[in-house]
Amino acid sequence: GSLITWPNNTAPSPANPLTIGIIGNDPFVDERGVNHLEQKLAGTGAVLLHFADTAAYRKCHILVVPKSVDVVPALAKTAGSPVLVVTESPGLAKQGAAINLVYDVASNKIRLEINPGTAKKADLQINQGLLRSPLVAIVN
Repeated sequence: GSLITWPNNTAPSPANPLTIGIIGNDPFVDERGVNHLEQKLAGTGAVLLHFADTAAYRKCHILVVPKSVDVVPALAKTAGSPVLVVTESPGLAKQGAAINLVYDVASNKIRLEINPGTAKKADLQINQGLLRSPLVAIVN
């Protein structure tokens, strides 16, 4: 099953492909200019949108807010919508991001901070198996 479930009317479908928005600098582009996320999504029908800034935001399923972007206006833009906000700085799940990706340099692992309350408010269901993963920290 999928890790995240959107409400029926907004769930990704062939007519409404999974849309991932990224504000500002794309954290998935490496020094050679290769976009790893684009490569992973190739052939899946998913759509990648780049927004110059928070003001340019358009509706998407997942919104990636890199470290270089202030998350507060981004959270304000998506408040009450079924959007999975993914951030890169520790502690942001407490501030209203549903899922926060934290890269742990010491262990070379990506940890997830998940705020089930925020996800629930946005009508997103998070897979229970994901919630039990050792790499996930649950915050409220």
